Amino acid sequence: MKEIAKNEILNAMAQYARNTDEILFGMNKRFDKLEADVTSLKYDVTSIQSQMVTKSYLDDKLSDLRGDLVQMVDRKIQLAISR
Repeated sequence: MKEIAKNEILNAMAQYARNTDEILFGMNKRFDKLEADVTSLKYDVTSIQSQMVTKSYLDDKLSDLRGDLVQMVDRKIQLAISR
């Protein structure tokens, strides 16, 4: 093989390695950003979960409010009837 051909092959391999390094560097930056985004989302979900009430708790509270409302209406009706 001629010396020129060897140099061309080595230059092509070196350029390929540089291109591959650039691509991998870009991918690493994108993965770092993705990892930061996932971490942020995990924090947000944890925060939402800590503030969220269960369905049974909400049902109980709504039932209590409904009962209070029924009692208030009954009192108003009784007051109106007794006049």
